[in-house]
Amino acid sequence: MNEFNDRDQALIHEIKQLPQKYKLSKEKQESIMEAIRKEHEARARKKKVKAIAAWTGSSALLVGAAALFLSLVLHEPTVNQPGQLQKNAPQHKIEKPSQVKKESIAELFNKKTSLQAAVISPIDENWVIGTDHVFHLVNGKWQETTPEGFAADDKKVMSEKAAFPSKQQAIIAKVISPTETKIYSTKDDGATWNTSSLNDTITDVDFSFIDGEHGWMLGKGDSGAGSQGYRIYSTKDGGGSWTKVSSQLSSGMKFGITFVNGSIGFMGVASGPDDGTEIDITKDGGKSWDQQTLDYYPNVNPQLQNAIDKPTFLDASHGIMPVRIDQKMVLYETGDQGESWQPMNEPLDAKGNVNNVYILNDKTAWAFTSDEVYHTTDGGKTWKNTALPESESYIKQVFFTSEEEGYLITEKDQKTNVYQTKDAGATWTNLNS
Repeated sequence: MNEFNDRDQALIHEIKQLPQKYKLSKEKQESIMEAIRKEHEARARKKKVKAIAAWTGSSALLVGAAALFLSLVLHEPTVNQPGQLQKNAPQHKIEKPSQVKKESIAELFNKKTSLQAAVISPIDENWVIGTDHVFHLVNGKWQETTPEGFAADDKKVMSEKAAFPSKQQAIIAKVISPTETKIYSTKDDGATWNTSSLNDTITDVDFSFIDGEHGWMLGKGDSGAGSQGYRIYSTKDGGGSWTKVSSQLSSGMKFGITFVNGSIGFMGVASGPDDGTEIDITKDGGKSWDQQTLDYYPNVNPQLQNAIDKPTFLDASHGIMPVRIDQKMVLYETGDQGESWQPMNEPLDAKGNVNNVYILNDKTAWAFTSDEVYHTTDGGKTWKNTALPESESYIKQVFFTSEEEGYLITEKDQKTNVYQTKDAGATWTNLNS
């Protein structure tokens, strides 16, 4: 537009500089200038229209791109913060997988009223081992996964114990006779089983696993005159095969076996040749064992002090073991992997001898006599007692899955009963009835 104005001004100047004889009248000059002005305005309007058209075209492209961008933004959720979608983004409905209702142990016993349980898995309560049947919880439903030949000698079984290194695994030992023990193991929810036999003199067994592959089995032998023969076996393939690592006759009755890693393990000893509470310890994976005597509890005859059960380790260093002090019970603890032990509570003066103790953590435990159960939530400083659902029964197994829920398997008159509590042992429900 500036170039047009310059040309316009030059033309007007030339008109004014014409010689006199060629000069136009004032009216003519004004008419020419008006025409030039109108032509200028017309050309300016055309140029403006072209400019607007060019701008409109480019704007249309911008608007189209913006619309496409907004369309993509509004239909593709983006994350502002972890776990949050933009508020203006449409919330896509996420289909949740169907929730499979998990059948309870009570439902299994309602279906299998004649089932005589020997062992229940403390891990997710998903295995129930009977005297002649095995049931496993698969996809929320109880399925029978009894290995071949398992029920053949059920009436002759002297002892039946099991270990559950993982939810998919089960290792079951059945002592058929003092010279025959069968071991069944599975790693695939009971789809396939491996069976092996031991022909050593064994009357009872106990297991300890540190992972799904590595474990140990204590084979208790005949006892007499304050001594007992025992054998230690180890497995490196989840119970499929077992190797004897030690065998000897030693003083004291063995309760069970506990390993905290591949080298260090413990056996609870009911009584020994010396005064005081004894515990056996190995530091070479069970090949050799040394007897360790705990410090005497003060003001109590050392001859009346002995372990009630094997120690329970809450981690690699911290363990707790119940000890009988005359007719009372004290919990001993270690924080240095069993190198030293100290009493952690005043003696529990129960009505009757404490024969079974289950330790959930460093504060919560249950102690069982033949008639009552005692419960502590403060590391044994105080105890509350309630009556057991049946008296004078042999407790085959007891475990708790939480501070409220637990299971108790008893045997009386050659009949087993499974009890469940949901209030920390205050009341019990018989699942067999």
